Amino acid sequence: MIERLRGLEGTSLRTCLVTCAFAIASFLFPASSHALLAPSMALDVMKGPSASDPSDMVEFKGRVFFNGQTEKGYELMAFDGKQARVVADIYPGALSGYPEELTVVGDHLYFAATDATAGTELWRTDGSAVSRVADIRPGKEGSSPSALVAVGDRLFFRATTEGAGVEPWTSDGISTTMLADLYPGSGNSFPRELVEFKGQAYFAAYSPVTGQELFRSNGGTPELVHDIDPGNDNGDPSGMTVMGGHLYFGASDGTNGRELWRTDGVTTALFADIYPGGSSYPDEITASGNRIYFEAADGTFGSEPWQSDGTTTTMVKDVWPGADGSYPTDFTGLSGDRAAFDAQNQANGREPWIADATSATMYELEPGPDGSNSDNYFDVGGDVYFRGRRNPLGNELWVISGGSANMVEDILPGTSSGSPRNFLETSLGILMSADDGVHGREIWRLAPPDTTVTVKFAKSLRFKRGRPSVLSIRCPAAEASGPCSGSFVLSTKGKFRTGKRKARVALQKGKFSAEPGASAKVKVRLDRAERKLLRRKRAARTLLLVVKARDAAGNARTVKGTIKAKVGR
Repeated sequence: MIERLRGLEGTSLRTCLVTCAFAIASFLFPASSHALLAPSMALDVMKGPSASDPSDMVEFKGRVFFNGQTEKGYELMAFDGKQARVVADIYPGALSGYPEELTVVGDHLYFAATDATAGTELWRTDGSAVSRVADIRPGKEGSSPSALVAVGDRLFFRATTEGAGVEPWTSDGISTTMLADLYPGSGNSFPRELVEFKGQAYFAAYSPVTGQELFRSNGGTPELVHDIDPGNDNGDPSGMTVMGGHLYFGASDGTNGRELWRTDGVTTALFADIYPGGSSYPDEITASGNRIYFEAADGTFGSEPWQSDGTTTTMVKDVWPGADGSYPTDFTGLSGDRAAFDAQNQANGREPWIADATSATMYELEPGPDGSNSDNYFDVGGDVYFRGRRNPLGNELWVISGGSANMVEDILPGTSSGSPRNFLETSLGILMSADDGVHGREIWRLAPPDTTVTVKFAKSLRFKRGRPSVLSIRCPAAEASGPCSGSFVLSTKGKFRTGKRKARVALQKGKFSAEPGASAKVKVRLDRAERKLLRRKRAARTLLLVVKARDAAGNARTVKGTIKAKVGR
């Protein structure tokens, strides 16, 4: 590190700070010995520093659809691994259609979007054509559909109308109907926490008769699953999460306080009275394999991480010892029935933790009580990638692997933040969004480090009289750090006498550049002497192509191969 810091005399303060920060980071956060993934920008959708700011990414029919910004505003876009295009300019002009809550139902992708005619309504696409499903609330104000969830071949959601307020709705793409006006008139039942369970949509909603309770629907009139707090008081179910054959949630029955409940669709009952005589307030309920993790307080300890396998429910760890709580958040299920979350204590601040059924381990990024405030956890084969911070750097890409936490890359060098988020595993690879300070927030890819470059070319060239032949130098589609570029020399493989000595005869030389999956086309013209040589000497028709290729990752390689020349009359 000392060597990297030498020779900075005379540089600007900003240059010094950035260089020092990078050097210190490399020293403090050495690379893991485990084979880790490396980030690279997949596509600069909005060229230059303008950001496409991708969000709501979802895979559909082999492409990744997302809400992205172009010159047309925020519109529905699709990425095929190489290029991104606007699927539809829903709100023509510079204003934004702003598609949100992209949800796949069968052969269609549904979403809420806004246009100048109907306001925010329900839309869908089959990947090509885009259309409004229904104008639920006629006029420019729109019904503002939200909380979209797929159940079989139907979409369930909530929407607003003048006469009924916010109520539960469903659509099969042809017929779009309100399930029921649970709060009759213009009052709002405000259905929330919509989730698919055993082929039906379960949700919490308010009725003047039952209060805020648990309902379900298979596309018909909703039925009350259970009046948790009898009468018109609120059971207020929340945090609904499916694990095994049960739906878990927090609720209050008016007697036992707010505790952990579950239903199998037939029987709904209090599952764990964590704080007898009080309320444990279970929250952030998250499934991980055959286990759920959540936040709760038992009256002795503060708000801490808990777990249950559906039989036994226990506190995982008292992160902030005693009655003070660590208030764990951002629970994320991991492989091996584990969970990641962030939690705080007095000595370490808020840091990332990894838990199993009986223990939890902290991974301290920022020494001392300030904490790293990590989030956006994502499991790849047992390694946990996430967004974390440690001075002097901003929020960057980190990984917990092999028992330690290390920074993967300082995407936006210096004190600013690359802020990676929106991790998504797809058939196109693992995608995320990040900002490198040069291109704005764009789509990035996590993949094994790119350590090589190569090119391919045809094994024959045909020369016709008076016409050039075309040499194609192809950059493989799998090249992660394109374009492939460099120089080439095409010559005879053998040596022939052209003057006082024998030598290879150079036919063409130059530079090339090709994007991944594309070819650089180079015209090769023979002069009279070269054409005569190839026609008369069979050995001269075996050509040698030498390509010196490199990619954007700095990989370099010399590729050699023979090409058979065919010379017409």
